[in-house]
Amino acid sequence: MPSFYLALLFIIFFALNLDLFPIAGLHSVEVKEGLWNYLDMAWHLILPISVMIFVGLGSMIIYIRSLTLEILKSDYYYFALSRGLSKYELLRYYIFPNLLPPIITLLGLSLPGLIGGSIILESIFGIEGMGQLFFISALSRDYPIIMGTLIITAFLTLLGNMLADLILLKLNPYMKEE
Repeated sequence: MPSFYLALLFIIFFALNLDLFPIAGLHSVEVKEGLWNYLDMAWHLILPISVMIFVGLGSMIIYIRSLTLEILKSDYYYFALSRGLSKYELLRYYIFPNLLPPIITLLGLSLPGLIGGSIILESIFGIEGMGQLFFISALSRDYPIIMGTLIITAFLTLLGNMLADLILLKLNPYMKEE
């Protein structure tokens, strides 16, 4: 489901019908400075973050299913199955350890995609963020801002890769530091 459609559904259901969350913006008018300002900002960001999570969740589930089916076709899984291991042992020792590295790598690489995917959501939710800044800068040919946004995106790509590698290093005791 496209992010803009899901965002509109969330606004209609959670903001208009149930009146649980604010529709747009980052701050309420009556909130003053201090801790309440940050809590109010977090309250305003629940719907946009939920939309981004749900949109990415669909492709992630399809990817995990595909990886799991690939593992279930492997020779080592058939060998473990023939040894008479329980479903819990098969899951813990054969499926889950082989499923984690590609998923962690994919999650690490999805970090810079938050900026690119946020352009439409920032417009719908009325948030002034980096996605909208990049879009307006591209339309007005403001090259320093475009380059700055691209540098931040490249930094997020490197940070996501580094975090994924560190997590994989911690999870896999056989991986050597070189």
